[in-house]
Amino acid sequence: MVKIAFFSFVLTGMTVMGAMAAPTKSLECQTTREFITACEFLKTDMSFRLSPPEARDLALRIADGCTGSANRFIRVARVLGKSGVGRRDQTRLGLQYASSQDAETDAFVGIFRKSLASDDLDLSLEDALKIALSLSYEFPGSVERAREDFEKLSGYCSNPTRMGLPKTLCGVFAARVAKMGIIRLQLILSRFLSF
Repeated sequence: MVKIAFFSFVLTGMTVMGAMAAPTKSLECQTTREFITACEFLKTDMSFRLSPPEARDLALRIADGCTGSANRFIRVARVLGKSGVGRRDQTRLGLQYASSQDAETDAFVGIFRKSLASDDLDLSLEDALKIALSLSYEFPGSVERAREDFEKLSGYCSNPTRMGLPKTLCGVFAARVAKMGIIRLQLILSRFLSF
């Protein structure tokens, strides 16, 4: 009888432990919070102006990216909207980054802003998008490092006291070198900066 009671106690404990473990896992992905944040943004942002059913459908897709997905979507959509990109492309790219990592979104937003800003590289919208995508979402290596390399190289290249090359040329040059990765970059920089 003692063995049956002990066995029953162990099974009950395992069931309780299993039930306790499940909420911990669900806290890792706060889909509900992401859905609400995305839905509110889509209803109130003037560039989207979605009906409630459309906003709910898109918010569900955004929330699939788990914790942080709404913020990633909003950051990408806002920076693209301010630069004149249409709602369809804002949505498409926003969804890509909603399902990605924060580092990729940070790299995209930073590189895109630097590439497009008239007081910085002043690239065309198309070129800025290509470069930002290639060094973030499409980049196979460390996006943090790619962003850092891009910013350093483009700054050095366009600086009138350094190379003084046209800004648009520097943007393309910096993107190509940053895509090569750190090992090649160190080799190139050592030779390049020794002039």
